[in-house]
Amino acid sequence: MKENWENHWKDYYQILQVHPSAEPEVIKAAYDKLARKYHPDLNKEITAPQRMKDINEAYDILGNAEKRNRYYNNYLKRVQKEGSGESFARSKIEQTARETDTPMVQKRRNLVVGIDFGFNNCVIAAIKNGVPKVVIHTLGKTTLPAYVAIGKTGELLVAELARRQAIANPDDTIYDIKRFIGRKWDEPARRQWPIQEEAIGKTYKITRAANNEVRVLMEGKEYSPTSIYVLILQKLKADAEVFLSQKVSDAVITVPMYFTDTQRQATRDACAMAGLNVLKLIAEPIAAALAHGFSKEDDKIIAVYDLGRDAFDISILEGGGGIMRVKSTAGNTHLGGDAFDQRIIDWLCEEFKRVNGLDPRQDRLALQRIKEAAEKAKIELSTVQETYVNLPFIAADVSGGKDMKIILSREKLEQLVTDLLGMTIESCKHVVNGSGKTIDQINDVIFVGWQTRMPIVQQMVKEFFSKEPKMNANPDEVLAIGAAIEAETS
Repeated sequence: MKENWENHWKDYYQILQVHPSAEPEVIKAAYDKLARKYHPDLNKEITAPQRMKDINEAYDILGNAEKRNRYYNNYLKRVQKEGSGESFARSKIEQTARETDTPMVQKRRNLVVGIDFGFNNCVIAAIKNGVPKVVIHTLGKTTLPAYVAIGKTGELLVAELARRQAIANPDDTIYDIKRFIGRKWDEPARRQWPIQEEAIGKTYKITRAANNEVRVLMEGKEYSPTSIYVLILQKLKADAEVFLSQKVSDAVITVPMYFTDTQRQATRDACAMAGLNVLKLIAEPIAAALAHGFSKEDDKIIAVYDLGRDAFDISILEGGGGIMRVKSTAGNTHLGGDAFDQRIIDWLCEEFKRVNGLDPRQDRLALQRIKEAAEKAKIELSTVQETYVNLPFIAADVSGGKDMKIILSREKLEQLVTDLLGMTIESCKHVVNGSGKTIDQINDVIFVGWQTRMPIVQQMVKEFFSKEPKMNANPDEVLAIGAAIEAETS
């Protein structure tokens, strides 16, 4: 099959403004720079969409070693034909070098960060002096909420400030944007829900743009998922530079196994617009394995059990010979900590309603307080047997204000979420069968995601795999640390 340039010649070196013999990292840096300049989300000039199309087309060829070699040979033939043979070709190349002013070799920056961009939280890490360092953000946490909002007074809110007002301002608060990055409105869903189904469960509006792309609305104005991604990435980058006392330009980014090529490219585009040069995208389970101390040289079979805030994934990896392969993967993109929290919220509200005859879920501010209390109770029950939920004046009737005072035990919590955990074990069975391995052949089990801190999760996973899961890395930070480790060799 012929490439587009074989039918309609274009000078991709001129388009990307690179020397024909430029190193791959120089080509990638040039692409990122031009993507930031001409992406239609940031550049409203009428020519920007066509320029961006040409830039993407050029990088598709020059960023691929096999395609680039074919193109280069054709390029030489064309410039020789235009002039007087090989000497003209050499002069043409030197002219391109002068016009593009691009060095032959670009030294990689000293510091490369690893970024885990999750559905609802992000983490960024780096290796400094041989030790992984997870960035602590401006509010003192290592996780950054992936939220963007326009507040009631019109101000733009990003991260924790946006998350805190999400229930009180649901129409203009964007979250879960990772579900929409790089997707068309009516494309096949694979492991992800169709866009129309994703839209049903969101508090903000989602629309179909004229080009069949997804748009989200804040205060009636349309935004692309990429533009929301950029705002969050810019916050990550800014916090990292403050914490690390160093400029951050290069990154390795984790992505789910099921991400399509289009979603991966959209992730790269968003990073470029945020001022980040993506050296590599790394599959989440592989990043987890690296963070837990496994090497691509290790001849081992590893199960990665990832139960995060919004999704569940289970993968079987096989290492050896410098390669880590994903043998099988499965999961549920809507089964995670939020589903656990919702079970607690519903139970608390039903208990309150049974005693007081009032449903506090009808009040947005009350629901925000209950949601925060439910998450706090869940966290506490990982280390204690029971906790006390005490929320003064959560509702009111003619007799006055009503307090929520309820004891929640670990046993009750486990009853509330048993079926959800059962779903994860069913996925484990499926993925082991799909890997062509037996449970006895699996050498290690590792955890990713906060929910794996729950004692009942650890117990059920241990019983299924007949081995103690490894707990030697923070499950919230493990993907970013793994990406940072990969960055050291990128």
